[in-house]
Amino acid sequence: MSELYLCLLDCSSIQSYVFGSNQLKSNVGASTLVERIYEAADDAEKPAQGFVYDVLQELFNEDSEGLQQWRVSPEQIALQDSASHVAEIGYIGGGNALLLFRSAVGADPAANAKDFVRQWTRKLLIAAPGIEPAIAISGASNPPTEQQLEKLFDELKRMKNSFKPATTLPRHGITRKCSYTNFSVDGDPPNMDNDGKYISSVVAAKNDNLPITQALNQFKGIDLSKIGGLEDYIFGLKLDSLGQNEGAHNHIAVVHIDGNDMGRLFAEKRQLTEKRQLANAVNQRSMFAMHQMLTALSERIDDLVTNGDLKPFWRKDLNKKILPVRPLVLSGDDCTFVCDARLSFFLAEVYIQAFNTGPNDDLAGEFSSCAGVAITGTKYPFYRTYELAEALCASAKTKAVKDSWLDFHVALSGMSGGLEELRQRQYTIGDKSLLCRPFCLGSHPSEISWQAIKSAIKHFRDREWPENKIKDLREALVRGEEATRRSVVTARSRNLHLPKIGSYDSAGWDAGKTPYYDIIELMSFYPPSLF
Repeated sequence: MSELYLCLLDCSSIQSYVFGSNQLKSNVGASTLVERIYEAADDAEKPAQGFVYDVLQELFNEDSEGLQQWRVSPEQIALQDSASHVAEIGYIGGGNALLLFRSAVGADPAANAKDFVRQWTRKLLIAAPGIEPAIAISGASNPPTEQQLEKLFDELKRMKNSFKPATTLPRHGITRKCSYTNFSVDGDPPNMDNDGKYISSVVAAKNDNLPITQALNQFKGIDLSKIGGLEDYIFGLKLDSLGQNEGAHNHIAVVHIDGNDMGRLFAEKRQLTEKRQLANAVNQRSMFAMHQMLTALSERIDDLVTNGDLKPFWRKDLNKKILPVRPLVLSGDDCTFVCDARLSFFLAEVYIQAFNTGPNDDLAGEFSSCAGVAITGTKYPFYRTYELAEALCASAKTKAVKDSWLDFHVALSGMSGGLEELRQRQYTIGDKSLLCRPFCLGSHPSEISWQAIKSAIKHFRDREWPENKIKDLREALVRGEEATRRSVVTARSRNLHLPKIGSYDSAGWDAGKTPYYDIIELMSFYPPSLF
């Protein structure tokens, strides 16, 4: 008989659950619920809690402090050292939770693991309808071997591909449709929001589980009041209050950042203790990177406001200003935030650099990450914007080996089709391309670096290129190489020179590509105050 039973937890379609609404408040509430699936720290100085912790304490009387020993002493396996424990957390990270259960006495040795799954999924159905869990259970020795862990992950993949649980009530022709989703209005009496609109239990759970005071002041234990320069700011709960100006600068950006080759890194860690140490390191790096990103913003925000690049929304009832960035997801190596579009590239670069270097640890050089920046109008469907950011991040990853890349798209009107179709339709002239993106955030022997792009933006501004000449250049680039040559000659007659970028110089094009269209698009979304 197996000494232990391993239980691996995962959840599918988390992105559509979190970003499925155009209401930022609902998305923040969904993010809060997702944090609680496994664990959530309401305050950096308090013990972590969450549905996993709740069920383990309810069923097996495991105390919260003991359940967190996997973080404090990753080399220690409680079920191996003490007979008093029935369950412990293997690790939580990368969107998964691995739990260890002692074999039960009786006819079914896997009873402890099954009891947990039964109670945990019941709690999800009630508290977080719409979450789709995936679970694998497998017997193991104490401690589990490398082969047993591999078998468990293979079983989870099989379960995710073969079974989709029903976690919401089906819609019928006789049921009222939710005002914000395609789900049925349910509940007795039917659920309604503060505006008197009928809503599904999925939306109601997101709204009801949002602790407003905490959501305004904190994110995963990071308190704005404790970051110098941000004491007068709170996080926003509306997309139209992120600092946008009316008219030309009424755009938001959804930024999605994901670590490179995290699956490989975890697979290379053969032992449970090594996986625990890696999960800890990734979580610490993401928290460090978020704190560094907010700190970098605090150092620039006064200049941005003074120069008119931002106009913070004022909450008179709280006597606070709304911060122009709202973090939504920070889970392992995944990070997603929404912000005023003019901050997106600066914040993405700061976050990636901080995540890659990390706090002082022995994993320097192990990590890299990529970012997708999707810029749309404030009123554009939020989930479509997120999907675009995710596709852009995937595009950046096609270039990544052990380095970090950034890709972006600016949608000033509606979009149809996928990313490749958009680019083929909008940025291709015959066999030539107006794009050189994505860009490498470090140095690269044969590709254009992000630093070179920023230097080119600064060149255009320092040389005081008039807006009409930049517009002329943009239109010439669209017409092709010969039109570009003529435009460049005209500009040079006024002592306006193109910045040299690698092999691209006064001709504007090389090998059927040009970086200058990328640069012109970026100029509107990289204020001078950020250089």
